[in-house]
Amino acid sequence: RDGEYRFATVNPAFLSTTGLTAESVVGKNVKEVIPAPSLDLVLSKYRQAIQQKTTIRWEETSEYPTGKHTALVTVAPILDADGICQNLVGNVNDITKRKRAEAALRESEEKFRTLVEESPLGISLIGKNGNYEYINPQFSKIFGYTIEDIPTGTAWFKNSFPGKIYRQKVIQTWIEDQKRIKVGQVRPRIFTVTCKDGSRKEIHFRVVTMENLDQFVIYEDITEKSKLEHQFL
Repeated sequence: RDGEYRFATVNPAFLSTTGLTAESVVGKNVKEVIPAPSLDLVLSKYRQAIQQKTTIRWEETSEYPTGKHTALVTVAPILDADGICQNLVGNVNDITKRKRAEAALRESEEKFRTLVEESPLGISLIGKNGNYEYINPQFSKIFGYTIEDIPTGTAWFKNSFPGKIYRQKVIQTWIEDQKRIKVGQVRPRIFTVTCKDGSRKEIHFRVVTMENLDQFVIYEDITEKSKLEHQFL
């Protein structure tokens, strides 16, 4: 009957995950086993599986003796010859660790995003296909270029190094460094960059090829520092 679902059997994995015993589950009504916060959801999914005669999947978080668990639950009706549901078979896939890892990753990404957005250094991420995937606000402040101005590496080199001979030198250096220096290692270089307004700046590049072959680049404007060093000399 509706709402009078009883556990006929459970496997050891279910008991191990929840911390429940076979005696406290087998033969018991789901209302005696499923914690109250999740019970209404579970009952509604059971009804849906029975009425629609189809497999139902959902995600739920429940608290058991072993703690709070998030699970991906699948319930399927077992029908008799007349198409009447006689039993429900369920699979509970504990995804607690995965959800925690995802939450930790989101927090880490948020912290990294904040750090990058507020960085006093220019930062860009260039995909392995040569397209610019991201530039931070300081990048645009230093050079004046937006990602629309330099959607690709080709556009960047053409705009930032308008002199053909110097541009070829920079590109050749970039290619040679990329071949010579391993993934994950920094490739430091200093080049003179032409900004969008036509001004020229001395930029310290720090380039790293990532594991997925994207290029992570940090740009430091050392124009004033270089001027002071020349004056000192």
